Amino acid sequence: MQEQMVTEIEMYDCQDVMKMLGCKQTTAYRVIKQLRKELEDSGYMSPIAGKIQKSYFDKRFGF
Repeated sequence: MQEQMVTEIEMYDCQDVMKMLGCKQTTAYRVIKQLRKELEDSGYMSPIAGKIQKSYFDKRFGF
C-alpha cells in the first residue's frame, strides 16, 4: 500500500505582511486579498483566508 505524502504549505499571515512591508493591518489584508485573487485567477486554490503562500508573496515582492 502506497502512503500519500502531504507537505505543509508555508504561509504568511497579516502580522507577517505588516512587518515585512511596514504597513498597517488594513493595507496588509488588502495586499493578501489581492495576491489571493491573482492566484485564484491563475487557476490556483488559496485555501486559508487571511493568509498567503510564502513562496508567492516572496516572488511578488522580491524577497
